[in-house]
Amino acid sequence: GHNVPITEVDEEVAAAYLRHVESQTKEIFLPFRCFCSRRG
Repeated sequence: GHNVPITEVDEEVAAAYLRHVESQTKEIFLPFRCFCSRRG
């Protein structure tokens, strides 16, 4: 394993990764939200 110091670059990468995961999560849950709103 590598010891990677937390730098501004690492923070940018982490932020980009979180945005990517967030967008994927929204895509996963979007159909469920539409399904629920149609039922109600």
